[in-house]
Amino acid sequence: MQAGTIPAKYQTGYNALVATAADSGPQGIPWYYFKVIANTSDPTVFWTSNVDSGYSVDNLPPGAPASLAGNVSGDSVRLHWAAAIAPDLWGYQVYRSTSPFENPSFASLTPYATTVDTSYIDKSPLMSSQSYYVVLAKDIHGNLSLASNEISIVLTNVEPNNSLPTAYGLNQNYPNPFNPATEIGYQLKANSFVTLKVYDALGREVTTLVNGEQRAGSYSVTFDGSRLSSGVYLYRLVAITNDGNRFESIKKLVLMK
Repeated sequence: MQAGTIPAKYQTGYNALVATAADSGPQGIPWYYFKVIANTSDPTVFWTSNVDSGYSVDNLPPGAPASLAGNVSGDSVRLHWAAAIAPDLWGYQVYRSTSPFENPSFASLTPYATTVDTSYIDKSPLMSSQSYYVVLAKDIHGNLSLASNEISIVLTNVEPNNSLPTAYGLNQNYPNPFNPATEIGYQLKANSFVTLKVYDALGREVTTLVNGEQRAGSYSVTFDGSRLSSGVYLYRLVAITNDGNRFESIKKLVLMK
C-alpha cells in the first residue's frame, strides 16, 4: 500500500509523516514496515531502499471535562460535568483535596475515584471541612487530559439522621438519564417484605434488585444497566407489612448509551 509521495527537490535528505492504522497500547504493539522507492522519468530506472519498521504511540490527551459542578444532597456530594471529547475515551478520574489544586502533576497523584459516567456521588465527604474537586478525562492508552475547573464544597452542621421515615416512599433514580449505573432510594416506615424490580417498556421483568424482609428505614440500591440497550425502563417497589398493609409505587428511568 502506498503511504504517500514526495516530489524530488534536489535535497540531500527527505522526510515524511506517515499515518499508521493503529497505535500501540494495552492490546499490543502493531508494527509497520516501510520502504522508499525513488522513480525517474524512465519507468525502468528506479531505486529501492532497504525495509525498515516502526510503530506509533498515542500521546494525544483527550479534551478536558468542562462545567464541573456539585451540590450537597443529604450527607453526600453529587458531582457532574460535561463529557470530554475523545474517540478513545476510557473514563474519568475524580480528585479531592482539602486545599486548592495548584498546578499538581496529576499523573503522580492517586485519584479519589474513577467512573465511566459524567457524574459521581461522593458518599464519604469530609464533614465540616472545605473540599476541593477536579475531574480529568483518561483515554484507553492512559493519557490524561487537562484538569476541569475546580470547585469547592463545604458540609457544615451535618448530623446523622437516626429518625425513622414517617411514610413509605420511592425516590426518582439519580442520575437520570444514566449510563451505565444509577441509584434508587426508598423509605419504609415499618418492617416490611420488600420487592424492587425493573421492567422494560413492554412490562417484561429485567432484574430483581430487592426481594426480602427489611426493617423500617431508608435504603438505596444500585441498578447497573451496562448489559442492557438504551431505552425507557420502569422500576416498581412493593412493600407489605406483617398485618397486610401494602405500599406500591412505579417510576420511569432512562438508560442512554
